Amino acid sequence: MPSQLLFLGTGGDANLTAKGIRKSGGLILNVNEVQIHIDPGPGGLQESAVRGQDPQNTSLIIASHEHTNHSHDANAIIAYTSKNGTDKKCTVIGSESVTKNIPENIAGWCKSVNTMIPGKKILFEEFEILPIKAIHNDPSATGIQIFTPELIIGYTGDTKFDKSMSEEFEGADILIMNTKHLMGEKSATNLTTNDAIKMVGLVKPKLAIMTHFSTKFHEANPLYEAREVQRKTEVQTIAAVDGLSIDPNSYSAKLRTKTLNLFK
Repeated sequence: MPSQLLFLGTGGDANLTAKGIRKSGGLILNVNEVQIHIDPGPGGLQESAVRGQDPQNTSLIIASHEHTNHSHDANAIIAYTSKNGTDKKCTVIGSESVTKNIPENIAGWCKSVNTMIPGKKILFEEFEILPIKAIHNDPSATGIQIFTPELIIGYTGDTKFDKSMSEEFEGADILIMNTKHLMGEKSATNLTTNDAIKMVGLVKPKLAIMTHFSTKFHEANPLYEAREVQRKTEVQTIAAVDGLSIDPNSYSAKLRTKTLNLFK
């Protein structure tokens, strides 16, 4: 299984998803022979197969909060990977709002169900998942920092900008930001392009990725907003599209150091 970060959907509102303009299936991380499905919104199960993934290989689901476009397909993926409970091989890590709403029979089809507590790391095989408190209209919403043996990936989830929260993503090689609103707009629950500039400036990742766009953001062309973030921070910044696939290990500071040491 090659290293891969795959965006199944980059839409941040129901209008885009309903019209099929941008999907909301979340993203898949494949590293070290482990497949992780993050925020599996509507169509996440089907879209993973359409994009060349085998949903049966999903061993971990992470849902940052309970809103439909972040957790809708979690139960379907659990049912599919477990073959309706006959093969318990999937672990769920979710906010309190997610885990308390998983039906009892579906929860019984998982290897384990873990509720995220901000600041308390959760171990999964050779990975560490650090929940980071988000500021959103789901009080238990979280961002996450995923520590793999090779790299660190930060994912903001849905949140208002907060400097102290942003600083918790320090060390991320890749920072994925749910940037719903355009530069100049204001929001009490989601990031804007101005917020993305501040966050990237604080974290200084190797790569910043903007996703989860509103209809207005989509119509304005996210590419221009990403260019502005990159211009002001001097950090490579991508506006994600449905189906975007990158090799996350190519942004690993640890692997780059190991490679350079071979030539010393």
